[in-house]
Amino acid sequence: MRLPKMGLYARFFLLFNVTTVLLAGFITLGFFTYSEAEIKDSILANHEQIYEKLTRFHDKDIDVNQIRAEFDQPMVDVKVTRGEQIWTTWDNFPDIENILSNAEPIEQVYFAKYRFRYYLIANKGDTWVALTTLPASLLFAPGWMEYWPWFAALGVFVLSYRALRRWLTPITEATRCAQRVSQGQFHYRIHKHPNTELAELTHGLNKMAADLQQLFDAKSELLLAISHELRTPMARMKISLAMLEESTVSAELNKDITQMDRLIEQLLEAERLEQGHKVLHLSNYYLPSLIDELLAEQDNAEFIKVNADIPEEAIQLDIGRIKFLLRNLLKNAITYAPGGSETKLSVTQTDSDFIFTVNDRGPGIPEALQDKIFEPFYRVEKIENRSHEGVGLGLYLCRKIALAHNGTLTVKSQPGTGSEFVLSLPKI
Repeated sequence: MRLPKMGLYARFFLLFNVTTVLLAGFITLGFFTYSEAEIKDSILANHEQIYEKLTRFHDKDIDVNQIRAEFDQPMVDVKVTRGEQIWTTWDNFPDIENILSNAEPIEQVYFAKYRFRYYLIANKGDTWVALTTLPASLLFAPGWMEYWPWFAALGVFVLSYRALRRWLTPITEATRCAQRVSQGQFHYRIHKHPNTELAELTHGLNKMAADLQQLFDAKSELLLAISHELRTPMARMKISLAMLEESTVSAELNKDITQMDRLIEQLLEAERLEQGHKVLHLSNYYLPSLIDELLAEQDNAEFIKVNADIPEEAIQLDIGRIKFLLRNLLKNAITYAPGGSETKLSVTQTDSDFIFTVNDRGPGIPEALQDKIFEPFYRVEKIENRSHEGVGLGLYLCRKIALAHNGTLTVKSQPGTGSEFVLSLPKI
């Protein structure tokens, strides 16, 4: 007979009920389970009453039905032997001689464990009486085994937890998939799908990730195609402007064309950096030389103060892109800081990283906006009140460059106290 396939709710309902019943049963047994030592002490304290109760058959005619009626309790069995005569309420009752071979005398009573049951035996004249009960045998335990119900309850709890964890693993996988996709990792897929309703969720997330991957690939291809196509007319416009007489109009047009050309290059660079580490042209570079070249190429370098103890170490990096990153951070710091104030650039190292820090005394960035400034085309100022050039791609590209180097770019800032940008690059 094939059992019907159960859904997730049916499994939870069945698991809850079975676990509750088993835990209740084992915990109850745990409170009523006694060790052999406790039982022996109890027999010793009451051995006279036990002896009298067991030996009352020695001078009576034996009637099995009367014995059964007298011990009218579930699973209680008695065996009486008198010479070669035997009376018993249980056909499989072992021989008293076999039981006595493992018996321990407690005053006039014998206490024994034979196979999986405990027995009480007494003798008077030529009459031997043995008594056993299955429920009591289950509640008696030797040594540490008196705790078996608690171990069993713990086992039920562990098995229930493992079952729940197995059934709910798809939810964990779904959460991980959603987090990865939200971070732009559209290639992530859930490979194991459950046999419950959660399969719709996991398959749906895989489809969502695949659709988003397709959309972003199409976006990237379109952006690259448009950017490349725009370069040709931009080049022709520059040539045409160069052939015209210099004037205020031509100068403004040339400035606008240069800005558009820079924007196209930044868009292309952003798409290249999507490939991460593979797009970099890495080489070893001496840190003091890097800083010296950076300051020589930087406008308004007189407003930049560099720490004196730059590590005399070499670092593997894409020099062109790292210079772009640091130039952009320094330019922003000088641009947004009050006139004449210093911008600090420091380079330090830890056991695993080189740390570049740029501090300014600008207006600061509210905490709620500190992650958004690394998004493309985002500017802290209101759009209608932009006072500085740029379209909001600089910091976006800076973080992309840092991530491509397996590094990080973070910001710490409070309004009115300036900002601190920290670039961390690993030592290789």
